[in-house]
Amino acid sequence: MSAKSDLKLSNKRLSIIVIFVICISVISIAGIFPNLIPNDTKNPFDNESNLTTPQSAAYNTLLFITGVDQTHTVRGSNFNLNGYVQKFDGSWTNTSGIPVYPILDGHLCDGSDSNTSLYPNLTVLSSEINSMQGQFSISIIVRSDYDYSLDLEVLANITEIAAQNIYVDEHTVQNTTLYHDITTPTQIILDTGTDLNPVIPGDQFTLSMTFQDSTGTDLTSPSTNFNVLTNGAVNGGYVISTSGGSGDVLITTQSGYTSVGVEFLGMIPTTVGLETYYEFESSSQSTPIVRVESINGDVNITNSNDTSRAYVYTNGSFLVKGNIWANGNSSFKLSNRNIEILFNGQSLLTTTTGADGLINEIVNLEEIGFYESDINFTITIKLLGYDDTLYTNPSSFRVILSSLVQDAPLPLSQALQKWGLIVLPILAIAGIVVGIVIFQRKRMEAAQKLDQRFRAVDKTAKFAIITMLYSQGRRREAIAYTYKIYTDLINEKYSLQRTSAQTLREFAIVCVMKYGLDPLRVYPYISMIEDVIYGAYDVDRKIFEKSITLFGRIFQEITGILLTYDLSISEHSNLEQMTLKVSVPDVKTKKIGE
Repeated sequence: MSAKSDLKLSNKRLSIIVIFVICISVISIAGIFPNLIPNDTKNPFDNESNLTTPQSAAYNTLLFITGVDQTHTVRGSNFNLNGYVQKFDGSWTNTSGIPVYPILDGHLCDGSDSNTSLYPNLTVLSSEINSMQGQFSISIIVRSDYDYSLDLEVLANITEIAAQNIYVDEHTVQNTTLYHDITTPTQIILDTGTDLNPVIPGDQFTLSMTFQDSTGTDLTSPSTNFNVLTNGAVNGGYVISTSGGSGDVLITTQSGYTSVGVEFLGMIPTTVGLETYYEFESSSQSTPIVRVESINGDVNITNSNDTSRAYVYTNGSFLVKGNIWANGNSSFKLSNRNIEILFNGQSLLTTTTGADGLINEIVNLEEIGFYESDINFTITIKLLGYDDTLYTNPSSFRVILSSLVQDAPLPLSQALQKWGLIVLPILAIAGIVVGIVIFQRKRMEAAQKLDQRFRAVDKTAKFAIITMLYSQGRRREAIAYTYKIYTDLINEKYSLQRTSAQTLREFAIVCVMKYGLDPLRVYPYISMIEDVIYGAYDVDRKIFEKSITLFGRIFQEITGILLTYDLSISEHSNLEQMTLKVSVPDVKTKKIGE
């Protein structure tokens, strides 16, 4: 090859190298100084002038979220996500017909998620209504099993549709993620046990509760904000002790109670910034108290010595045996209940039923003073403890003995009949004299026993203290002092002392349930004592008289002694004074049927 040819080849190669260097330089300068080269894809928010300039295909639509329509949402219900969209068409204006979809916990709800059952397609179009041009509202249902301890992350975006000139990128959404508070409905499960063991006034039963969420899962977080309800109203006398959402309380049945329940007030809301957070919704539940409305039974009367006999002799004994139950349901056995057995409508005896409401009592006709023959009699069982102001007389059952006979007397000879005419009057007179002597002796012994019992109770002149307090105008203290005498009487008779942990009413309930005191005498007196001791009103003469009257009734119930009082004005000091008197009633024997 010649030298000329070599020179041409060298010049050609040099030209190529120069052209390549020039191209590389132009590209580098364009990267360092971008403004030197026009670029239609520039971000419209790089300067304010871009908001009024046409956009390229990078994005031309904006989305603004205005918020949700409530502070929190109960799982299983819905809330609305609201906002509006704008599109650049010479200027940014609200635009209708733009597809918008929500984003929940990072999942797209536009039909593209793999789990459409949890994240379905919720796409909506921005409104075409002129007054709401471009606005949207997406209804979002919170799953019923959503974890209410977490907030729901909420956002939205626009579906890009190039054919409709709708373009989006990372600058389209003009909001950050919203955190929406989710709560759960609650329910309260109650149990009283009265459905298996009906109650009467004065009975106690346990009200148990379990706190659950809407799925039936026990809630262990809340331990406060529970109220006890009676007849649908809050009863401040009871406080339910809860641990991990469960608890119980001991309820004493009152005459007016028909239902009990528990009310949950809801968790106290917590405010963080502008948001209010909750966890549990409030709830309330009540359940009826099953009470003894009637009594029924299967009780038989038989001859206690020979059950094959359908009769009993006038000096013989009969057996009352069987079971009683409540409300016509034989499964509601009235066990360990105080009952009264009535003979021909009159009180015969009081006793306590055994297990399964068992009654087993033997009665001798001669001992109860019943000497008639060839006559039927009836036995009625009455359940004690009813409040007569609320209930009618309890249902009774009646058993009639079909035949009641006496052994026929043996015939007497004529001579014996003559002697009988002489001897019988003498014996009758002698019997009367002996009866009078025995009656007077029993009366004196009874009076002496009652007087000794009264002196035992009043050995420290307690009644004198009451009269002294009253004469000094200290009526409240005088009434309160009667309660001390009451407790002394109980201790004297039953060796029962009130503990410091017992309330006045709890001690009274023990006296009624364990020792059979009349609740119609005990409870009104205790209520008056509570009102006087804890009440803020003045104790006038009328209240004092009522208190002493109620005390006199319970005093007579315990001691058998009638207590009377006399209130008067002293002639010398113009002060009120009181005299307490006791009297021993005449002692006489009375037989059934008199």
